[in-house]
Amino acid sequence: MAGKLKKYLLVILFPLALMMPLLNALLGGVTRDIEPFENRVLATMPAFDWKHLDPYPEKYEAWYNDHFMLRNRLIRNYAVYKLQFLRQSPFPEALIVGKNNWLYQSTDELDVYTGKTRLSAGDIRLLKTEMQYRADYLAARGCRFYLMIVPCKAVVHDENMYYQYYRVNPVSMGEELADSLMGLKNVNQIKLYKLLRETKKQGDVYYKMDTHWNKMGALTAANAFFEKLHGQLPGIVPLKVREVKRIKIKSPDLLKMVGNVSFLEEYENEPVLAGGAKAHAVPKAGYVAPEGFPYNYMYETGLETGDTSKPRLLFISDSFGENIFSYLAENFSRSVRLWDAWQYKLNEEVVEKEKPDVMLLVVHEKNLKNMLGHLSVTRQ
Repeated sequence: MAGKLKKYLLVILFPLALMMPLLNALLGGVTRDIEPFENRVLATMPAFDWKHLDPYPEKYEAWYNDHFMLRNRLIRNYAVYKLQFLRQSPFPEALIVGKNNWLYQSTDELDVYTGKTRLSAGDIRLLKTEMQYRADYLAARGCRFYLMIVPCKAVVHDENMYYQYYRVNPVSMGEELADSLMGLKNVNQIKLYKLLRETKKQGDVYYKMDTHWNKMGALTAANAFFEKLHGQLPGIVPLKVREVKRIKIKSPDLLKMVGNVSFLEEYENEPVLAGGAKAHAVPKAGYVAPEGFPYNYMYETGLETGDTSKPRLLFISDSFGENIFSYLAENFSRSVRLWDAWQYKLNEEVVEKEKPDVMLLVVHEKNLKNMLGHLSVTRQ
């Protein structure tokens, strides 16, 4: 009897679920949709042109799929069902659910972790030549060059990855490149792989539900950079922490991907610097972002401490620059950060204007191949 009842309920509930958006629309939108939470630009309504009908159905379908009534609420409800009751990823093509509610990005990051994505011998030769060129270019202008390759989250926090994500090669492509660059003149590296794996024993260095390192991980990397500079430049010392606060994180990117489901939460330990933070925001110099960059307002950021005895920093990074930049700026008189649309260029025009004493290039390892399309040596 119970089996028959389940079948009858399924027959009734399934078509009702399919009809829910339409019924809600007919009733005047009794149930309101939630705010969109996807980190992308939704499709726009295509203009109808009877002279060019072929592309219209596909474009209209893309628009409708992004805008039908209750879309965001239904997606989030589906995510709740998959995550809370089945312990499965609602979007396996984009997201992995690990142990202890850890979320990981799939596709490109997973391929780096497993070893499917690697740099070829030719790629490594090109990048070695490029790094040497940049170091020489900067040295001729009195500037020191430093490189920091940031590991993918799973490469550091692999303890929460399930066994089916088997690593073909325990050395990821970023770690391999870092080893290959050893010995290049004036190419100073801050090697993070071993450091972050050791530091995580005292506490997480990446967020559970976000792609990026947390503030403790960022501070660890910043202090490794300062240790490298200490004694080479005046006034550069590792930062000391007065206390650590426990705070809730708002909308981690991987949790946002599934609609910020309420039963999952993210907290982190936020270090409070001894003596307080001295670096403060200053007006932008007006450097022009690459065309098509979706975060133009974040392309250039400037911080200054007011201590003119300290050196100047030019910092080229991706989104991993967010948590670390304020720490870096504490040891410099002026610090300029460029998030140059994942191109990681030398940015000669900015170098010539800013006249930095130090350039730090931070590259998330999954994006290393992006650099191959923006080499300085090919423009000589």
